[in-house]
Amino acid sequence: MALPYTGARFIVKLWDAIFEVVFPSECVQCHNEGPWLCASCLSRCVAIRLPTCPFCDRLSPLGKTCHSCKRTYNLTGSRSAWYYRGPIKTLIGSVKYHSRTAAVTSVELALSQLIRELPLPRHAPVIVTSVPSSPSALATRGFNQSELLAKSCARTTGTLCYVPLLKRTNRSTSQTRLTRKARFANVVGQFSLARAIPSLNNTTIIIIDDVITTGATLAACATVLKEAGAKAVWGITVAKD
Repeated sequence: MALPYTGARFIVKLWDAIFEVVFPSECVQCHNEGPWLCASCLSRCVAIRLPTCPFCDRLSPLGKTCHSCKRTYNLTGSRSAWYYRGPIKTLIGSVKYHSRTAAVTSVELALSQLIRELPLPRHAPVIVTSVPSSPSALATRGFNQSELLAKSCARTTGTLCYVPLLKRTNRSTSQTRLTRKARFANVVGQFSLARAIPSLNNTTIIIIDDVITTGATLAACATVLKEAGAKAVWGITVAKD
């Protein structure tokens, strides 16, 4: 009988279970016992009220890619809940680098609300997916934080399903310290379809990720999905840097 988790993934799941039993939940920012992000710290997170084009930052209704950027990028648009600073930055770091995977529940309602605000079709399929981790990152960390966020959001909406549509090759250079131009060059050829998909024709895809900076990663994912027939590809992230 195959085990549900092996290697690093099993260790992460086992540690999460032990941690949640032995230690009570505490705010990742102020460390007071209670939610992963307490009401006081959450109030200090800077919410994004005016959506902009994900590539040029011009004001744009619903975060749609503006007409100028649309000539270059396949991403239909992108929305983020907060700016990448303060407690929300701490929360994302706690999930990614300290395996506080349960903390994704702190942002699921906000991300689900952003999804509900999108102009989604009523009579065509809508799929939630995530930006995939590279095999080496997944082996090291034991989980993909974007996948956790996507599954949580899909479950919270109550009507959408999560499907892992994409896979990623290993890359030697992290996006973190690269210039804007280098970020776009670095993701070329990094993504492909994860499975044999009969057709994505007339499908709207919502890609979930933790942070958007230049939009390079989401744009690369959108190109693969559009080439596979997707009608629209939206990005939803916790934060915008």
